[in-house]
Amino acid sequence: AFHEALAVANERGFQLQSAIQQGLCLGIEGFDVAILLRASVFRVLQANAVPLPAPSLRRTLQLKLHVLANGAFILAATAHLAASKAEASTRRRESQTCMESLASEDADAFLLLGDLNMHSEETLASCSFGFSSWQDAFLAAGSPPDHSNTWSPADGPCVTPFAGQWRSDRILYTSVPVVSLEPQPADPAATTPL
Repeated sequence: AFHEALAVANERGFQLQSAIQQGLCLGIEGFDVAILLRASVFRVLQANAVPLPAPSLRRTLQLKLHVLANGAFILAATAHLAASKAEASTRRRESQTCMESLASEDADAFLLLGDLNMHSEETLASCSFGFSSWQDAFLAAGSPPDHSNTWSPADGPCVTPFAGQWRSDRILYTSVPVVSLEPQPADPAATTPL
């Protein structure tokens, strides 16, 4: 099924990146994380699978991306974190590992996205991630509070009683100020008129 998904993605102008492509076997749960990218927008420079801390058997997929339109570099990671309320401390450690792994690299912007299983009371500040510059894209976009869960009320009744208790899927981001993507002259005096 993976190779079929890869072929469909390529036919439609996308790149599919997964841990399987990094020579790793499928996760112990029988599924793994992947990122789908539009090939005309991004070029993948590097891909890594980073193990999450014990007791987790999961990993995060981390990509270094080149934005073709403006030359920026983005580090993106996806993960499927521990889900239950009882696993909150495990989920915090997993999240922190993902963010620290991203923040240890040099880039213009950083993304952490995926099934992060954050419960409604878990925010970036409350989880003590220590990364005050990280933002939740859902909140930054000004989405209404009644659509704060993964399953929107507009989609109809939910199939699980837990749907209203957390917003599993998240896109978290931060950026580093970019001074300029334009080449700078070696000698500023050379461009000053006499």
